[in-house]
Amino acid sequence: MAPTAVLHDAHTVGYDIATWMLHDLGYKVYAAGESFGRVLPEYRSNRYPPGNAFLTRKNGLPPWDGVVEIEDAPRDALFVDAFPSSEKALRDFGWEGPILYYWILPVGRNFIHEGRFRPGRKVGVVAFNRAVARLIRERNLCPVEFLLPPYDRAANFTVREDFEPYVVAAVNKVVDWAPLRTREMLKRLRDHPEANLQLCGLPPPEWAGPLEHPELVARVRKAKALYHVKNIDTPGYAWMEAAFQGVPVIFRPVFKDSTEFSFLEHDINCLIAERERDVIRCLRILSDPAENQRIGLALRNHLSEMTCWLKNRSRFAALLDSINGSQPARMHSYGMAWRVRRGLRMRLK
Repeated sequence: MAPTAVLHDAHTVGYDIATWMLHDLGYKVYAAGESFGRVLPEYRSNRYPPGNAFLTRKNGLPPWDGVVEIEDAPRDALFVDAFPSSEKALRDFGWEGPILYYWILPVGRNFIHEGRFRPGRKVGVVAFNRAVARLIRERNLCPVEFLLPPYDRAANFTVREDFEPYVVAAVNKVVDWAPLRTREMLKRLRDHPEANLQLCGLPPPEWAGPLEHPELVARVRKAKALYHVKNIDTPGYAWMEAAFQGVPVIFRPVFKDSTEFSFLEHDINCLIAERERDVIRCLRILSDPAENQRIGLALRNHLSEMTCWLKNRSRFAALLDSINGSQPARMHSYGMAWRVRRGLRMRLK
């Protein structure tokens, strides 16, 4: 009998990819129905309204095997969620199965630094941000694995052949993701003749333009470059969509630091710029079709290697195994060391 997973939807594209991975491992995957809202403090209804198009879906249909209500869900099923507050609520309800945090929310490292992430038994994290995974591992909080998701297996990407003289910044509500000085610079780049920047996403600001997902991917495909303005991401589907199509990406330096994506190398597989004049200098470089292709394909090749499911499948499966039963050996050894130290302190008192 196939194992069962229940997904609490928080990000359409991210959870479509999660469904693909779980299906490949033999799981039956269901969305958490409306009745979960009676238990989960941050419940989000599954986001598949009719006619809403996403690149990760065929004919607008979700990849799930159906929707399950909380009364009908197996209590020993794998529960996949992005909200750490769900764990206590589920355990209080009587959920006995493992819980996998698909680390999309909360995004950054502060949640761990401030001691707010306190997982219990049979909990693990798949992290798409190397910095998050490192902190969880160093603090011995729970089993964790860093990998970049196999986005190219859940959607089809081909390399673009040419580009047009505009730049795209793709982010919903940029006020939540970038500082004021960066937002002001975006407005200046909108009017700069060498940039012609288009801000795609939900406002504010008022000049941002929301697009359906396939239309956004097509818009990025024709751009000279994608300017990824976020301070941090996990891992950032917009830049992955650009990279898989051979579109060069300009990152801000803080993004590389906050994610610890050391594979991002300036003038090798991407461009890194903070100030307006540096962004313009990057765009002048990318106006040369040969340079544009060189940098775009270099990131595509590196990303394809890092997201290779043949390499990452066993790591993801091992993570699920480690939280499905007891904690892995290293967790036991660390825990034993902590208990020994605590016992010594108590005897010294």
